[in-house]
Amino acid sequence: MLRKISNILIKCISKNFGWKLFSVVCAVVLWFIVMNILNPTEIQTYSVNVTFVNEDKLTEKGLVVINKDEIQNTKIDIKVKSTRAALEELTKNKKDILATIDLKQFSMLYAGDIAEPFKVAVNPSIPTSYVYTYEIVSFTPPEMSIKLDKIVETEKEIIVDSEGEISNGYLAGETVAMPSVVTVKGASADIEKIDSVKVFLNMDDVSEGFVKDFTPKAYDSDGNEITSVIIEPETVQISLGVYKYGQIPVKEPSIEGNPGEGYEITKVEWEPKYIDVVGDDTEISSVGDIKPRIRINGETDEKIVRKFDVNAHIAKNKLSIKSGSQREVTVTITLTKIEEQEFIVSNDNIVFENADESKEINLTEPIKVKLKGTSENISKIQNENNIKAIINAGEIQEGKSLAEVNIVLPEGVNLSEKVFAKVEVKNKASESETSLSEDESTESENESSERNTE
Repeated sequence: MLRKISNILIKCISKNFGWKLFSVVCAVVLWFIVMNILNPTEIQTYSVNVTFVNEDKLTEKGLVVINKDEIQNTKIDIKVKSTRAALEELTKNKKDILATIDLKQFSMLYAGDIAEPFKVAVNPSIPTSYVYTYEIVSFTPPEMSIKLDKIVETEKEIIVDSEGEISNGYLAGETVAMPSVVTVKGASADIEKIDSVKVFLNMDDVSEGFVKDFTPKAYDSDGNEITSVIIEPETVQISLGVYKYGQIPVKEPSIEGNPGEGYEITKVEWEPKYIDVVGDDTEISSVGDIKPRIRINGETDEKIVRKFDVNAHIAKNKLSIKSGSQREVTVTITLTKIEEQEFIVSNDNIVFENADESKEINLTEPIKVKLKGTSENISKIQNENNIKAIINAGEIQEGKSLAEVNIVLPEGVNLSEKVFAKVEVKNKASESETSLSEDESTESENESSERNTE
Protein backbone atom coordinates (compact mmCIF):
# COMPACT_ATOMS: atom_id res chain seq x y z
CA MET A 1 0.00 0.00 0.00
CA LEU A 2 2.75 2.44 1.02
CA ARG A 3 4.77 1.55 -2.06
CA LYS A 4 1.78 2.29 -4.25
CA ILE A 5 1.30 5.74 -2.63
CA SER A 6 5.03 6.47 -2.98
CA ASN A 7 4.96 5.64 -6.67
CA ILE A 8 2.01 7.93 -7.25
CA LEU A 9 3.82 10.87 -5.52
CA ILE A 10 7.00 10.33 -7.56
CA LYS A 11 5.01 10.37 -10.76
CA CYS A 12 3.24 13.59 -9.75
CA ILE A 13 6.49 15.38 -8.84
CA SER A 14 8.49 14.17 -11.83
CA LYS A 15 5.76 14.99 -14.31
CA ASN A 16 6.50 18.43 -15.82
CA PHE A 17 9.27 18.97 -13.20
CA GLY A 18 10.95 21.75 -15.14
CA TRP A 19 7.82 23.85 -15.29
CA LYS A 20 7.17 23.30 -11.63
CA LEU A 21 10.69 24.44 -10.68
CA PHE A 22 10.35 27.51 -12.87
CA SER A 23 7.09 28.40 -11.13
CA VAL A 24 8.74 28.25 -7.68
CA VAL A 25 11.61 30.52 -8.79
CA CYS A 26 9.17 33.02 -10.24
CA ALA A 27 7.18 33.03 -7.02
CA VAL A 28 10.28 33.79 -4.94
CA VAL A 29 11.35 36.61 -7.26
CA LEU A 30 7.87 38.10 -7.19
CA TRP A 31 7.87 37.88 -3.38
CA PHE A 32 11.12 39.87 -3.16
CA ILE A 33 9.80 42.43 -5.65
CA VAL A 34 6.61 42.88 -3.67
CA MET A 35 8.47 43.10 -0.37
CA ASN A 36 10.79 45.81 -1.73
CA ILE A 37 7.85 47.82 -2.97
CA LEU A 38 5.61 47.41 0.10
CA ASN A 39 8.38 47.13 2.78
CA PRO A 40 11.31 49.37 1.73
CA THR A 41 14.59 49.67 3.70
CA GLU A 42 15.01 52.49 6.22
CA ILE A 43 17.64 53.83 8.63
CA GLN A 44 16.84 54.25 12.33
CA THR A 45 19.02 55.52 15.19
CA TYR A 46 19.19 53.76 18.56
CA SER A 47 20.90 55.26 21.66
CA VAL A 48 22.45 52.81 24.11
CA ASN A 49 24.79 53.00 27.10
CA VAL A 50 28.31 51.65 27.05
CA THR A 51 28.96 48.32 28.76
CA PHE A 52 32.36 47.02 29.87
CA VAL A 53 33.30 43.42 29.21
CA ASN A 54 36.20 41.40 30.67
CA GLU A 55 36.56 43.88 33.49
CA ASP A 56 38.00 41.11 35.65
CA LYS A 57 41.05 40.99 33.39
CA LEU A 58 41.82 44.57 34.31
CA THR A 59 41.20 43.91 38.01
CA GLU A 60 43.65 41.00 37.93
CA LYS A 61 46.36 43.47 36.94
CA GLY A 62 45.52 45.68 39.92
CA LEU A 63 43.96 48.36 37.73
CA VAL A 64 40.57 50.04 37.59
CA VAL A 65 38.70 52.45 35.30
CA ILE A 66 38.37 55.68 37.25
CA ASN A 67 35.98 57.40 34.82
CA LYS A 68 33.72 54.35 34.64
CA ASP A 69 30.53 56.20 35.62
CA GLU A 70 31.18 58.90 33.04
CA ILE A 71 31.69 56.33 30.27
CA GLN A 72 28.75 54.14 31.22
CA ASN A 73 26.46 57.17 31.25
CA THR A 74 27.55 58.21 27.76
CA LYS A 75 25.04 57.39 25.00
CA ILE A 76 26.26 55.73 21.81
CA ASP A 77 24.06 56.60 18.78
CA ILE A 78 23.91 53.58 16.43
CA LYS A 79 22.35 53.98 12.98
CA VAL A 80 20.83 50.73 11.72
CA LYS A 81 19.60 50.02 8.16
CA SER A 82 16.95 47.39 7.43
CA THR A 83 13.39 46.94 6.27
CA ARG A 84 10.57 48.65 8.08
CA ALA A 85 9.30 45.34 9.48
CA ALA A 86 12.80 44.39 10.63
CA LEU A 87 13.33 47.74 12.34
CA GLU A 88 9.97 47.47 14.08
CA GLU A 89 11.01 44.08 15.40
CA LEU A 90 14.40 45.45 16.50
CA THR A 91 12.70 48.35 18.34
CA LYS A 92 10.74 45.81 20.39
CA ASN A 93 14.05 44.21 21.46
CA LYS A 94 16.26 47.30 21.60
CA LYS A 95 17.54 46.27 25.05
CA ASP A 96 19.58 43.65 23.19
CA ILE A 97 21.45 46.30 21.20
CA LEU A 98 24.89 46.69 22.81
CA ALA A 99 27.81 49.07 22.71
CA THR A 100 30.75 47.45 24.52
CA ILE A 101 34.32 48.24 25.42
CA ASP A 102 36.51 45.20 25.86
CA LEU A 103 38.97 45.70 28.73
CA LYS A 104 40.84 42.51 27.91
CA GLN A 105 43.12 44.60 25.71
CA PHE A 106 44.66 46.10 28.87
CA SER A 107 45.63 42.74 30.38
CA MET A 108 49.28 43.34 29.48
CA LEU A 109 49.47 46.78 31.14
CA TYR A 110 51.21 47.51 34.41
CA ALA A 111 50.79 50.28 36.94
CA GLY A 112 53.61 52.27 35.41
CA ASP A 113 51.87 52.40 32.01
CA ILE A 114 48.75 54.32 33.02
CA ALA A 115 49.96 57.90 33.27
CA GLU A 116 47.93 59.03 30.25
CA PRO A 117 44.32 58.22 29.18
CA PHE A 118 43.74 55.57 26.49
CA LYS A 119 41.59 55.87 23.37
CA VAL A 120 39.47 52.72 23.16
CA ALA A 121 37.16 51.63 20.32
CA VAL A 122 33.46 51.11 20.98
CA ASN A 123 32.03 47.85 19.60
CA PRO A 124 28.33 48.02 18.65
CA SER A 125 26.36 44.83 18.15
CA ILE A 126 22.81 43.92 17.09
CA PRO A 127 21.05 40.65 17.94
CA THR A 128 21.03 38.17 15.03
CA SER A 129 17.77 37.04 13.44
CA TYR A 130 16.88 34.18 11.10
CA VAL A 131 14.18 36.31 9.53
CA TYR A 132 15.72 39.77 9.20
CA THR A 133 19.13 41.16 8.45
CA TYR A 134 20.54 44.43 9.77
CA GLU A 135 23.34 46.70 8.70
CA ILE A 136 25.10 49.12 11.10
CA VAL A 137 25.57 52.22 8.97
CA SER A 138 27.50 54.24 11.55
CA PHE A 139 27.83 54.93 15.30
CA THR A 140 29.06 57.85 17.36
CA PRO A 141 31.24 58.32 19.20
CA PRO A 142 33.36 55.55 17.68
CA GLU A 143 35.87 55.59 20.56
CA MET A 144 36.16 56.81 24.13
CA SER A 145 38.92 58.00 26.44
CA ILE A 146 39.55 55.67 29.38
CA LYS A 147 41.44 56.69 32.48
CA LEU A 148 43.07 53.97 34.53
CA ASP A 149 44.39 53.99 38.07
CA LYS A 150 45.94 51.56 40.53
CA ILE A 151 43.63 49.58 42.82
CA VAL A 152 44.49 50.14 46.45
CA GLU A 153 42.73 49.07 49.61
CA THR A 154 42.37 50.42 53.11
CA GLU A 155 40.52 49.60 56.29
CA LYS A 156 37.85 51.90 57.67
CA GLU A 157 35.92 51.77 60.93
CA ILE A 158 32.13 51.66 60.60
CA ILE A 159 30.38 54.80 61.86
CA VAL A 160 26.73 54.36 62.82
CA ASP A 161 24.59 57.48 62.33
CA SER A 162 20.96 57.70 63.33
CA GLU A 163 18.10 59.54 61.67
CA GLY A 164 14.64 60.37 63.04
CA GLU A 165 13.25 60.43 66.58
CA ILE A 166 12.95 57.40 68.85
CA SER A 167 9.58 56.79 70.55
CA ASN A 168 8.78 59.07 73.48
CA GLY A 169 9.96 57.66 76.80
CA TYR A 170 12.67 55.49 75.23
CA LEU A 171 16.41 55.88 74.81
CA ALA A 172 18.68 54.35 72.20
CA GLY A 173 21.58 52.55 73.78
CA GLU A 174 24.95 51.64 72.36
CA THR A 175 25.16 50.44 68.74
CA VAL A 176 27.54 47.63 67.88
CA ALA A 177 28.70 46.88 64.32
CA MET A 178 29.89 43.40 63.35
CA PRO A 179 32.41 43.62 61.85
CA SER A 180 33.37 47.04 63.13
CA VAL A 181 36.07 47.49 60.43
CA VAL A 182 35.63 46.95 56.68
CA THR A 183 38.02 46.80 53.74
CA VAL A 184 37.57 49.44 51.02
CA LYS A 185 39.04 48.84 47.55
CA GLY A 186 39.21 51.25 44.65
CA ALA A 187 41.27 53.65 42.65
CA SER A 188 43.93 55.40 44.71
CA ALA A 189 42.37 58.79 43.87
CA ASP A 190 38.97 57.63 45.18
CA ILE A 191 40.40 56.02 48.29
CA GLU A 192 42.09 59.30 49.19
CA LYS A 193 38.73 61.08 49.06
CA ILE A 194 37.11 58.80 51.63
CA ASP A 195 36.39 60.58 54.89
CA SER A 196 34.17 57.93 56.49
CA VAL A 197 32.26 54.70 55.95
CA LYS A 198 28.78 54.87 57.47
CA VAL A 199 25.50 53.10 57.97
CA PHE A 200 22.33 55.03 58.80
CA LEU A 201 19.65 53.86 61.25
CA ASN A 202 16.11 55.16 60.97
CA MET A 203 15.00 55.67 64.59
CA ASP A 204 11.44 56.88 63.89
CA ASP A 205 9.06 55.27 66.42
CA VAL A 206 11.60 52.63 67.51
CA SER A 207 10.65 51.21 70.93
CA GLU A 208 12.65 47.98 71.08
CA GLY A 209 16.14 46.79 70.24
CA PHE A 210 17.04 44.96 67.04
CA VAL A 211 19.81 43.19 65.12
CA LYS A 212 19.75 43.91 61.37
CA ASP A 213 22.01 43.87 58.31
CA PHE A 214 22.94 47.21 56.73
CA THR A 215 24.92 48.18 53.63
CA PRO A 216 27.84 50.49 54.49
CA LYS A 217 28.65 53.35 52.13
CA ALA A 218 31.72 55.55 51.67
CA TYR A 219 31.49 59.36 51.91
CA ASP A 220 33.84 62.27 51.33
CA SER A 221 34.32 65.17 53.74
CA ASP A 222 31.33 67.02 52.20
CA GLY A 223 29.00 64.08 52.80
CA ASN A 224 28.86 63.03 49.14
CA GLU A 225 28.70 59.29 48.52
CA ILE A 226 31.64 57.71 46.70
CA THR A 227 30.12 54.96 44.57
CA SER A 228 33.23 53.90 42.65
CA VAL A 229 34.76 51.89 45.50
CA ILE A 230 34.12 48.33 46.67
CA ILE A 231 33.40 47.67 50.35
CA GLU A 232 33.96 44.20 51.78
CA PRO A 233 31.93 42.70 53.30
CA GLU A 234 28.96 44.16 51.47
CA THR A 235 26.79 44.16 54.61
CA VAL A 236 27.48 44.57 58.32
CA GLN A 237 25.29 43.54 61.25
CA ILE A 238 24.17 46.36 63.53
CA SER A 239 22.77 45.61 66.98
CA LEU A 240 20.95 48.36 68.88
CA GLY A 241 19.77 48.33 72.47
CA VAL A 242 16.65 50.36 73.31
CA TYR A 243 15.81 51.21 76.90
CA LYS A 244 12.91 52.83 78.70
CA TYR A 245 13.04 55.93 80.86
CA GLY A 246 11.80 55.59 84.43
CA GLN A 247 11.73 57.46 87.74
CA ILE A 248 12.77 56.07 91.11
CA PRO A 249 11.23 58.00 94.06
CA VAL A 250 13.55 59.33 96.77
CA LYS A 251 12.00 59.00 100.22
CA GLU A 252 12.76 61.14 103.28
CA PRO A 253 16.34 60.48 104.38
CA SER A 254 17.11 58.50 107.51
CA ILE A 255 19.26 60.55 109.91
CA GLU A 256 21.66 58.54 112.04
CA GLY A 257 23.48 60.01 115.01
CA ASN A 258 22.72 63.17 117.03
CA PRO A 259 23.46 66.86 116.74
CA GLY A 260 25.50 68.72 119.35
CA GLU A 261 24.18 69.12 122.90
CA GLY A 262 21.45 71.70 123.15
CA TYR A 263 20.43 71.32 119.47
CA GLU A 264 17.80 69.29 117.71
CA ILE A 265 16.81 68.53 114.14
CA THR A 266 13.85 70.69 113.20
CA LYS A 267 13.69 70.14 109.43
CA VAL A 268 15.03 67.71 106.82
CA GLU A 269 14.85 68.66 103.13
CA TRP A 270 16.15 66.78 100.08
CA GLU A 271 16.39 67.20 96.34
CA PRO A 272 15.65 65.68 93.88
CA LYS A 273 12.52 63.79 94.84
CA TYR A 274 12.97 61.42 91.84
CA ILE A 275 15.99 59.94 90.05
CA ASP A 276 15.65 59.53 86.26
CA VAL A 277 16.92 56.12 85.18
CA VAL A 278 17.20 54.07 82.02
CA GLY A 279 16.70 50.33 81.79
CA ASP A 280 14.36 47.43 81.27
CA ASP A 281 10.70 47.90 82.28
CA THR A 282 10.83 44.96 84.65
CA GLU A 283 13.99 46.14 86.37
CA ILE A 284 12.62 49.68 86.81
CA SER A 285 9.40 48.48 88.41
CA SER A 286 11.25 46.12 90.79
CA VAL A 287 13.68 48.68 92.24
CA GLY A 288 11.28 50.27 94.72
CA ASP A 289 12.37 53.58 96.25
CA ILE A 290 15.60 55.15 97.46
CA LYS A 291 15.97 56.14 101.12
CA PRO A 292 19.23 58.04 101.71
CA ARG A 293 21.06 57.42 105.00
CA ILE A 294 22.84 60.43 106.47
CA ARG A 295 25.07 60.34 109.54
CA ILE A 296 25.70 63.31 111.83
CA ASN A 297 27.85 63.48 114.95
CA GLY A 298 27.61 66.42 117.34
CA GLU A 299 27.22 69.16 114.70
CA THR A 300 25.92 72.54 115.84
CA ASP A 301 25.73 74.35 112.49
CA GLU A 302 22.35 75.83 111.63
CA LYS A 303 22.41 74.08 108.22
CA ILE A 304 24.08 70.74 107.54
CA VAL A 305 24.34 69.78 103.86
CA ARG A 306 25.17 66.21 102.87
CA LYS A 307 25.41 64.45 99.49
CA PHE A 308 24.11 60.92 98.97
CA ASP A 309 25.32 59.11 95.82
CA VAL A 310 22.52 56.91 94.43
CA ASN A 311 24.61 55.34 91.65
CA ALA A 312 25.49 52.23 93.65
CA HIS A 313 21.80 51.63 94.42
CA ILE A 314 20.86 52.08 90.76
CA ALA A 315 23.71 49.98 89.37
CA LYS A 316 23.01 46.94 91.55
CA ASN A 317 19.54 46.83 89.98
CA LYS A 318 21.05 46.74 86.46
CA LEU A 319 19.90 50.27 85.69
CA SER A 320 21.78 53.41 84.70
CA ILE A 321 21.14 57.05 85.45
CA LYS A 322 19.75 59.03 82.54
CA SER A 323 22.35 61.22 80.87
CA GLY A 324 22.25 64.75 82.24
CA SER A 325 20.29 63.73 85.34
CA GLN A 326 21.46 64.09 88.94
CA ARG A 327 23.20 61.11 90.48
CA GLU A 328 23.35 62.64 93.98
CA VAL A 329 20.63 63.53 96.47
CA THR A 330 21.34 66.75 98.34
CA VAL A 331 20.11 66.54 101.95
CA THR A 332 19.79 69.74 104.02
CA ILE A 333 19.36 69.30 107.79
CA THR A 334 18.23 72.32 109.83
CA LEU A 335 19.37 72.43 113.47
CA THR A 336 17.79 74.69 116.11
CA LYS A 337 19.14 75.54 119.57
CA ILE A 338 16.93 74.05 122.27
CA GLU A 339 15.72 76.03 125.33
CA GLU A 340 14.65 74.44 128.63
CA GLN A 341 12.08 75.97 130.97
CA GLU A 342 9.96 74.92 133.94
CA PHE A 343 6.17 75.36 133.90
CA ILE A 344 3.36 74.78 136.43
CA VAL A 345 0.34 72.94 135.07
CA SER A 346 -2.90 74.81 135.60
CA ASN A 347 -5.44 72.98 137.82
CA ASP A 348 -7.97 73.41 135.04
CA ASN A 349 -5.76 71.25 132.78
CA ILE A 350 -5.37 68.34 135.25
CA VAL A 351 -7.54 65.27 134.64
CA PHE A 352 -7.94 62.28 137.04
CA GLU A 353 -8.91 59.19 135.08
CA ASN A 354 -10.53 56.07 136.58
CA ALA A 355 -11.26 57.92 139.85
CA ASP A 356 -13.23 56.17 142.62
CA GLU A 357 -16.16 58.40 143.59
CA SER A 358 -15.92 57.22 147.19
CA LYS A 359 -12.46 58.70 147.47
CA GLU A 360 -11.19 62.22 147.45
CA ILE A 361 -7.93 62.96 145.62
CA ASN A 362 -6.00 66.13 146.28
CA LEU A 363 -2.64 67.44 145.06
CA THR A 364 -0.41 68.34 147.94
CA GLU A 365 1.90 70.35 145.63
CA PRO A 366 1.50 71.94 142.19
CA ILE A 367 2.63 69.83 139.20
CA LYS A 368 5.84 71.17 137.76
CA VAL A 369 7.21 70.16 134.32
CA LYS A 370 10.53 70.88 132.66
CA LEU A 371 10.11 71.34 128.91
CA LYS A 372 12.59 71.72 126.08
CA GLY A 373 12.06 73.06 122.60
CA THR A 374 12.80 75.92 120.29
CA SER A 375 12.33 79.43 121.58
CA GLU A 376 9.36 79.80 119.25
CA ASN A 377 7.58 76.72 120.59
CA ILE A 378 8.45 77.49 124.22
CA SER A 379 6.92 80.94 123.80
CA LYS A 380 3.72 79.32 122.51
CA ILE A 381 3.51 77.30 125.73
CA GLN A 382 3.80 80.47 127.77
CA ASN A 383 1.15 82.29 125.78
CA GLU A 384 -1.40 79.54 125.37
CA ASN A 385 -1.02 77.61 128.65
CA ASN A 386 -1.78 74.41 126.75
CA ILE A 387 0.00 71.82 128.89
CA LYS A 388 -2.36 68.99 129.91
CA ALA A 389 -1.73 66.51 132.74
CA ILE A 390 -3.49 63.14 133.02
CA ILE A 391 -3.27 61.05 136.24
CA ASN A 392 -4.53 57.48 136.44
CA ALA A 393 -6.34 57.63 139.81
CA GLY A 394 -7.20 53.95 139.72
CA GLU A 395 -3.57 53.04 140.42
CA ILE A 396 -3.14 55.38 143.45
CA GLN A 397 -3.36 53.89 146.96
CA GLU A 398 -5.11 55.60 149.87
CA GLY A 399 -2.93 58.08 151.71
CA LYS A 400 -0.09 60.20 150.48
CA SER A 401 1.94 58.98 147.48
CA LEU A 402 3.67 59.88 144.21
CA ALA A 403 1.75 59.30 140.97
CA GLU A 404 3.28 59.34 137.48
CA VAL A 405 1.73 62.02 135.29
CA ASN A 406 1.13 61.69 131.56
CA ILE A 407 1.86 65.13 130.08
CA VAL A 408 0.20 66.02 126.76
CA LEU A 409 2.23 68.64 124.88
CA PRO A 410 1.85 70.46 121.61
CA GLU A 411 4.08 69.46 118.69
CA GLY A 412 7.65 70.67 118.87
CA VAL A 413 7.95 70.54 122.67
CA ASN A 414 9.31 67.62 124.70
CA LEU A 415 9.69 66.70 128.35
CA SER A 416 13.15 66.99 129.85
CA GLU A 417 12.30 64.35 132.47
CA LYS A 418 9.42 62.27 133.76
CA VAL A 419 6.79 64.06 135.87
CA PHE A 420 5.38 62.84 139.19
CA ALA A 421 2.62 64.43 141.28
CA LYS A 422 2.33 64.38 145.09
CA VAL A 423 -1.25 63.35 145.88
CA GLU A 424 -3.31 62.48 148.93
CA VAL A 425 -6.19 60.05 148.73
CA LYS A 426 -8.91 60.00 151.43
CA ASN A 427 -12.05 57.93 151.94
CA LYS A 428 -14.99 60.28 151.80
CA ALA A 429 -17.15 58.11 154.33
CA SER A 430 -14.55 58.06 157.14
CA GLU A 431 -14.11 61.78 156.77
CA SER A 432 -17.88 62.31 157.35
CA GLU A 433 -17.86 60.14 160.45
CA THR A 434 -14.92 62.05 161.92
CA SER A 435 -16.75 65.33 161.37
CA LEU A 436 -19.89 63.97 163.06
CA SER A 437 -17.94 62.75 166.12
CA GLU A 438 -16.34 66.13 166.49
CA ASP A 439 -19.76 67.80 166.37
CA GLU A 440 -21.18 65.50 169.11
CA SER A 441 -18.19 66.18 171.39
CA THR A 442 -18.72 69.89 170.98
CA GLU A 443 -22.39 69.52 171.96
CA SER A 444 -21.51 67.54 175.11
CA GLU A 445 -19.02 70.16 176.18
CA ASN A 446 -21.63 72.89 175.72
CA GLU A 447 -24.20 71.04 177.89
CA SER A 448 -21.66 70.50 180.66
CA SER A 449 -20.79 74.14 180.62
CA GLU A 450 -24.43 75.13 180.95
CA ARG A 451 -24.88 72.86 184.05
CA ASN A 452 -21.86 74.35 185.72
CA THR A 453 -23.33 77.76 185.24
CA GLU A 454 -26.57 76.84 186.95
